[in-house]
Amino acid sequence: GALNNTVLIIMADHGHRFADVRNTIQGKQEERLPFFSFTFPTWFREKYRKIYNNFQNNQNKLATPFDIYSTLKNILHLENTGTADISQRSVSLFSKVTITLRHKSRYNSIYNFSQIPPERSCAHAY
Repeated sequence: GALNNTVLIIMADHGHRFADVRNTIQGKQEERLPFFSFTFPTWFREKYRKIYNNFQNNQNKLATPFDIYSTLKNILHLENTGTADISQRSVSLFSKVTITLRHKSRYNSIYNFSQIPPERSCAHAY
């Protein structure tokens, strides 16, 4: 179909504002956090199985805006990404891609198609 060549990304600066889940502690926290939804074409899951599995496994791990930026950039170059490349990009806490911003501050980002360590904290992400 029309979206067979598309990664659909929906982003918002907050979570559910009008759902019943807001009445729970988890819901109050989710309301205040950004919302991200990625939908991949069916063929993507087959062709990039490791990437897709890593992405699925990362959904409940700490991700920063810098991680999202890195991921969006890499979506543009998927044809140049092989399984070996993803294996090389699998991260440990101290082996990360670094993004340099114009004001020369440095922030660590993790390519969301690699595995994000479960023990990652805000201190590791900054």
